[in-house]
Amino acid sequence: MADRKSDSKGVFSESYFIAAIDFGTSYSGYAFAVIPPNTDIKNVKIYSNQAWNSGNNEAVSLKTPTSLLLNKDKEIISFGYEAENDYSDAMCDGVQDDYYYFHRFKMELYNSKDITSTMTIKDAGGKYMYAVEVFAFSIKALKDHLEEHLKRNKVQTNADKTKWILTVPAIWTDAAKQFMRKSGEMAGIPHNKLFIALEPEVASVYCQCFPPLGGLDIGSTGSKYLIADLGGGTVDITAHETLIDGSLKELTKAYGKNCGGNMIENHFIEAIFGSEFLEVYKKQYPDSYVYLLRCFESMKRTIQSNKSGFVNVTVQYTTLDKVCETKFGTGLREHISLKFGHDKVKVYKDKIRIDLMYAKSLFTGICKDISLLVQDVLQRVNTFNLKHIVLVGGFAKCWLIHEYLQTSFPKLDVIVPEDSDLAVLKGSVLFGYKPDIISYRIIRYAYGILATPPFIENVHDVKRKIYFDGSARCNNVFVPFMESSTLVSRNTEVKRRYNTSERFQTGHWIQIFYTEKENTQYTDDISCRKLGELIVNIPTPSLEKRSVDVVFHFGDTELTVTACDTEAKTKCSVFFNII
Repeated sequence: MADRKSDSKGVFSESYFIAAIDFGTSYSGYAFAVIPPNTDIKNVKIYSNQAWNSGNNEAVSLKTPTSLLLNKDKEIISFGYEAENDYSDAMCDGVQDDYYYFHRFKMELYNSKDITSTMTIKDAGGKYMYAVEVFAFSIKALKDHLEEHLKRNKVQTNADKTKWILTVPAIWTDAAKQFMRKSGEMAGIPHNKLFIALEPEVASVYCQCFPPLGGLDIGSTGSKYLIADLGGGTVDITAHETLIDGSLKELTKAYGKNCGGNMIENHFIEAIFGSEFLEVYKKQYPDSYVYLLRCFESMKRTIQSNKSGFVNVTVQYTTLDKVCETKFGTGLREHISLKFGHDKVKVYKDKIRIDLMYAKSLFTGICKDISLLVQDVLQRVNTFNLKHIVLVGGFAKCWLIHEYLQTSFPKLDVIVPEDSDLAVLKGSVLFGYKPDIISYRIIRYAYGILATPPFIENVHDVKRKIYFDGSARCNNVFVPFMESSTLVSRNTEVKRRYNTSERFQTGHWIQIFYTEKENTQYTDDISCRKLGELIVNIPTPSLEKRSVDVVFHFGDTELTVTACDTEAKTKCSVFFNII
């Protein structure tokens, strides 16, 4: 190992500092590592905060709820458990309108078809804020907490050798990724120090370095496996193969949908009380609503298929009883008795008791959704030497999901690592240290530009025929420069040359589109969406025609673009506006 410089406190000045923020739908957290040069990735020591505590006699946790509290001036008051408790106090004091309170808001990026920097989201009290501000404040709260943790523990870092990692689902669009990047930069993370990590990927990296019991062979050359990140909001599944150099090759693009663990809590509450009740309860008693969600969340992890009887969910009886009186005209006990009799659901003191057979039936839809996603992935890969389905994420700790998938795919071993809920967080640190461990990726979308080429009879749609300078052209043609499902290595470049059409033209304005559908012909096809606008500036406009080579960089977690003036051999400034 090379000689290393150290300061008087023994902190190596040449060490790498990797800080990862796992920004989840339900829970978020951070982890970090101080890594001396030439350290083997399997020897990296990962640290995380141990001090998240709800203050309600619950055990300390490595993650905290994704909850943010701001004052009326939009200044951070608290985040996580502390935010929940502070907002509860504000509710008790009747001053909740003086605050902005956001809870479980990450899914706004999945649910929105048009992600922009000006999109807004609503807080618990019905007040709106720019979504990018809410995300940025949340990331800043986690960043500040980490930096205070380091300061308290006398950990010194080198800013030049610091990397910040932000996690996102692999099924997210490029717009959602750029949104998270912008949020991170607004939180104070420098652009060139911020890296986006894909959640199932980094979980796979963690399992490679620390193989789970039952899957010790996944690090063997040629081993193939599915990695399924079962989060609170989404389920995100891909497949990897271990290559001879220890790196990973993606075998199919990621598949997923909004069938995460939060759906189970919502199913239970809606089944017992109805969706309208849920919205009223959430608005009037957000602290009690969060408590109820957490109780159902704990319950869902304990149900097993071979058990019978009842499962108990402790609730805040007074608030539930009050809203039932308002909404249904009867108290909690009477409402449940009238709706379910005494068989499926009943109330005993501060507990709702649910028959296990009925409880299991509420998992059926989610289990089927996840199973179909797994089937989709398996149909798209060569299953030779594919032996395992590895489940990570908080929802992976649900026994019913594990058992359902094992029954559905009996030829594969369904594995849940002991620390499945931390695999993404810890894997992000490892990925930050060695990003080239993912050596091949599958492109999720087809990318192309909008063009108006000469109209070709019997090829182009006559409805799109237009005339320009007397010649017939076809409007809104999608001209791809990268096809969906293409296997690419890191640092793959796709080059396209664009020529000026006017004298002293100062630049090019190029509209970029994307689609998941194969053989898309037109940008106004329902499956095709505008990704953004690419502006390439020509440094020294001239009378003559000028050519610019635009290079699209694929193979990493984000699509990036550079450009070069072919005559001057100089780089052109590029602005790629996605959001």
